[in-house]
Amino acid sequence: MKKLLAALCLFLLLLCGCSHEEAPETGITTVYLYTANVVKMQAENSVFTIDPAFVSTDNELFLARLIFSGLVKESNDGIIGDLAAKWRLSEDKLTYTFTLKDNLCFSDGTPLTVKDIKFSWERALRITAPNAYLFENIVGADRILAEEARELEGFSILDEKTFSVKLNAPDDAFLHKLCNIGAVVLKESELLEHGTLFAAPSTMKKAYPLPSGTGPYRISEWLEDKQATLTANEHYYDAQPSTRRIEIAFNSTVTDALLKLDWGELDAVQNVLPSQIPYGINAEELAAINYNSHSFMSIIINPDWIDKNEETPLSGRETRLALMQLLDADILNGKVNENSALTQTGMTDYWYTLDTELRKMHDYSQKGDFKLSSKLKELPILCGPTQQEKATALAAAELLQTQGIKCNVFQLDYADLLPYMEQGKDFALLIYEYNDRGSDLHDFFRLFIQANIEHFFPITEGEELTSKQKNTNASHSVYRKLLTDSFNGNTQEEQTGFLKLEQELCRLGYLKTLWFNSDSFTYDPKIRNMNTKLSEILN
Repeated sequence: MKKLLAALCLFLLLLCGCSHEEAPETGITTVYLYTANVVKMQAENSVFTIDPAFVSTDNELFLARLIFSGLVKESNDGIIGDLAAKWRLSEDKLTYTFTLKDNLCFSDGTPLTVKDIKFSWERALRITAPNAYLFENIVGADRILAEEARELEGFSILDEKTFSVKLNAPDDAFLHKLCNIGAVVLKESELLEHGTLFAAPSTMKKAYPLPSGTGPYRISEWLEDKQATLTANEHYYDAQPSTRRIEIAFNSTVTDALLKLDWGELDAVQNVLPSQIPYGINAEELAAINYNSHSFMSIIINPDWIDKNEETPLSGRETRLALMQLLDADILNGKVNENSALTQTGMTDYWYTLDTELRKMHDYSQKGDFKLSSKLKELPILCGPTQQEKATALAAAELLQTQGIKCNVFQLDYADLLPYMEQGKDFALLIYEYNDRGSDLHDFFRLFIQANIEHFFPITEGEELTSKQKNTNASHSVYRKLLTDSFNGNTQEEQTGFLKLEQELCRLGYLKTLWFNSDSFTYDPKIRNMNTKLSEILN
């Protein structure tokens, strides 16, 4: 009898914890069993690393920012302290002095020390990580990059909570750089112990150690290509998140994920297109939350590409502009994104625009006897590792093939893109997606400029430009100013600098931004407080 009463009480407790909604079409009552402090999500792409030195995709960045934190962070009110309680800048603008907050710990309970910060920055320089440039203006960074030293000379530990950083030259953007995911604090002992396996996912055959961080969550489970589980970091210095556990699944089709959402097995699905909503699910009953992230899909032309005839057919501006016009953003958007409301093409008020001159050049390149197919017979297309990049590359190849231009598509991880671009002869087009969170926008233009430096800075200082050079490229000083303006100053000046830089690259036919996506998660609004929970996690 006691067992029966206990079972009855348990059933009543479960029933009280459920949410009930009436379905007016059928009159059937839908009962949702859910745990208030757990959110289950389906991610669009897998996560291959959460090492802040190498994260590149949106989802890798998303996870890393929940697990790790740095000295400062960006907010609507500008840059505010994260791990740093305060900082000051010397009168000559060369030395920053930071003071840490009290009782800072990693997620395993180990106290954070200034040595962890110093080692994290030195490590980025020693392994020449993609974001090592964040620290290159610190005194002694050049010696580490040249493998002449292992310690950062300009980093001085003053006491257990205070340190100073000395720069080679004033840099108004230094604090902005420290907001980058590459500037977060990692645990020195873990970096030394784990080595190249730091922040690597476990496999079905072997488990790898999980990294500790100082962010609001810790990673408690991570299986490659399968799932990742985050739980609230009990040692987080700030208020505990209301969602105590986040379960993220990878490598399931969006259609299957939406069915699981309908059955109550998932709470949110990332970046859903209308055609992916399966029969039987009413799209009008679903809601979507856009989070503070935009993904920009771009096409980059490689003027150094050498074809089978040992020629460089893309070195001419007319050819590049004609090719860019053929790769119509609206057509590609229809093929890849089905003209989703989340995707915008053409004129925007963000970092880029296609100016009047570019449109005139497009029209000009199509006049007379100019035929693109007579110059281009076969084009190798390189793209990044995400599904969106591959789909865009395949759509571009299909579009070019209708004009008699054969295309081959090759896919590479982001870590391999820069070396491949620097080689510069094995691909004609690059399909690249970058994000406006953190420093991805900076990294995109740095990647692009570094790989094409001889085209952007072909004229030495003081050298006179011929009329031909004036019509085909810009002077060293013009580009140098654009680049400098883009990486210094406040956020508004950075955006203005990027806008000018991108307009110039578009005008020369090196770059075309096809569209930008407002990243989103689709969820069932009948689940209580789900919008609030997702907003807290995503933003």
